[in-house]
Amino acid sequence: MYFQNPGRSLSKIEISRLENVFTELGISKEKIKADVNVNVQTVNINIEDRRSKLADLAETLARQNIIGTPGDKRYQEICRYWPDSDIYKVLEANWCAAFVYHCCMKVGIKLPIRYPNRMYRLAGVGAWLDWAQLAETVFFYRDMQEGFEPERGDIVIYEKLLTDNSHDHIGIVLACDGDQLLVAEGNTDNKNYSSILYRERGHCILGYIRVDDSYQFNFQGEYRPV
Repeated sequence: MYFQNPGRSLSKIEISRLENVFTELGISKEKIKADVNVNVQTVNINIEDRRSKLADLAETLARQNIIGTPGDKRYQEICRYWPDSDIYKVLEANWCAAFVYHCCMKVGIKLPIRYPNRMYRLAGVGAWLDWAQLAETVFFYRDMQEGFEPERGDIVIYEKLLTDNSHDHIGIVLACDGDQLLVAEGNTDNKNYSSILYRERGHCILGYIRVDDSYQFNFQGEYRPV
């Protein structure tokens, strides 16, 4: 009810309950601003630039040269969302999408490991492409799409960059510098480490995902196990 009507007045009891929900969902209470007006308080969420935070975190982590092995505690953090007992084997030299997922979760872009009723998990690039084109998101922009220019905090999806397969790699844009993109990636070039590097804008890019700063995961359909 609150997210549908962010301007409505709430009682102190309702505010307390809302704060508890924020805590459960991992949303910082610092975003809540209460204004006293007679006997009620009005609560507002200050929408923050999560894409900027996404780029900041991705840049910090990628610069650490995380190694995709079970002994690297930073890599353990990236893998902890996935319940598979053999997750390290599953993601071996294949964790670029898991890196993006981890960065999103850490900055408050909360997503399930698999969007309801979709076939693949967000540990794979295809699932990100699928999710970004849903009717409730529409976050995907094709490369060179009219009126769109990549910005810091966008997610870039590559096309046959490292293999003969479509949408085979993913990263987070740090800057757009003329004909080049500065990107943060996990599993750079499938070599099992994170890094920051330049990619040619005109080479093997399928498109971009620009997550709206106000987006909150909210599935209202019928769940159909797949």
